[in-house]
Amino acid sequence: PQPPRRPSLLERTGAWVVGSLLSSLYKSLDDLGLNSGREFSVALTKARENNIQILLADRDVDETLRRLSAAIQQTSSQDFERFEAL
Repeated sequence: PQPPRRPSLLERTGAWVVGSLLSSLYKSLDDLGLNSGREFSVALTKARENNIQILLADRDVDETLRRLSAAIQQTSSQDFERFEAL
């Protein structure tokens, strides 16, 4: 198999910006008393209580942020307007 493509500087910068914004959002939610990530803690507790096997499977956070950044770059102002109308 071919090695993964190295993201461009623009892709890495976009991922960093999106990651910073998400981090700020989660901090704001935590400040309001909402525990971000709590759903994972509850899921682990319930799985252990019920003797259910736990499978840890996740995409690398940098890859997730690159994909999110790319999706945002492809989103037009009209897309945002339609979203706001909902």
